[in-house]
Amino acid sequence: MDLKNKIDELYNPDKKTRNEKVLIGLSGLDSLVTAYLLKIQKYDLVAVTIVNLWEEIGSYQEKAFSCHFSQSKLDTLKSFCNALGIQHIVEKVSGEFEENVVAPWIADRLVGKRHKACWNCHDLRIRHLHRKMKDVGARYLATGHFAKIFHHETHGTVFVHSGNDLESDQSSLLSRLPHDILSDLLLPLSDLSKKEVLKLADNFGLNSVDDSVPSKTCFNWNPELETFFRKKVPEHFLEEGDILSWDEDSNYGKHKGILNIDLGQGLHVKDGLSAMDKVIGTYAFSEKKIRLTDESFFNRNKHMLVSCCYPEEVIMVEPFRGFIHVTSTEKWIDCWVHPKSLLSVSVELSESVKFITGEVVTVYKKMGKNSKVLVTGEVQLLTQSYSEEGEESVSEINHLLDF
Repeated sequence: MDLKNKIDELYNPDKKTRNEKVLIGLSGLDSLVTAYLLKIQKYDLVAVTIVNLWEEIGSYQEKAFSCHFSQSKLDTLKSFCNALGIQHIVEKVSGEFEENVVAPWIADRLVGKRHKACWNCHDLRIRHLHRKMKDVGARYLATGHFAKIFHHETHGTVFVHSGNDLESDQSSLLSRLPHDILSDLLLPLSDLSKKEVLKLADNFGLNSVDDSVPSKTCFNWNPELETFFRKKVPEHFLEEGDILSWDEDSNYGKHKGILNIDLGQGLHVKDGLSAMDKVIGTYAFSEKKIRLTDESFFNRNKHMLVSCCYPEEVIMVEPFRGFIHVTSTEKWIDCWVHPKSLLSVSVELSESVKFITGEVVTVYKKMGKNSKVLVTGEVQLLTQSYSEEGEESVSEINHLLDF
């Protein structure tokens, strides 16, 4: 089926929908195409753009956040809405952004976890849009996500599935949203691929819109961002400490402060007259020391996932089989999921995979597109050092941060 026939079949205007008000989250090219398709369907649209602000860093925001909205980009969105006759509202969030995105980013960095700034930012924006949807009296919240939502008519449950384009799939992001938001979500791009959306954008005359927003590039470490980071953490974290072997029998020198260190970061160290490549396996912020290990430390076939989210109909009592899509290698790996207590699961994979503490992993029911999300959780590598200090450390740091 060519794109024109596909669009005619999927998005043919339905008279029953013409009286429905829909709030659409407007940001980049995907959401502009989404708005255009909904306009074709005769929905009553209200567009809202969420602008994240960490006002303390001022003009540096555009460099720190890949999703930052400059005034020129906001003007482009406003012009688009004017052309289609859509009301456009700009919502600036500052305190919420600092509390829900910036503070967790700092805390995660201090204890060595892979930060989830994009995940936290996504949750913040979607939750804010959903509240705004209710405020303006809209029936649905529409976004430009590449994923699928299915509603169980009998039980009223909502399931998130991967989309038709696995390279652009965003089902993991949506799977962590609460049921009430998923129930109100419209995803007009769910049956399209990124290539087809780009073709539509060209047909709609939207190809001039700058949509160069790289994913997961916010808060990339650099000297400018370090300046603001230093203002937010106690001096204790800026002091140098020891670089030790895993068993702490060897001391390889000093590091320049915990804030300069990433878990899994490679180091070239000398042991007597010989040199070797090692990675940072753990660090204890309270003692300012890091311990080195081999790369294989993170390459495991068993991982613990904590803070898990899963559909209501998934029974987290007995083990169940699933599949993990490893985006770095584009491989699907089968696994067994063993439910534990306190929203955590143990995942046993058929082959070893490298995951860093803090990474978000999603388990699907089957391989490939249109697959149901079974569980999504945050990796926690179980070591004596981390299990005794890790989660407690995060809590302690949150109390120390000045937000």
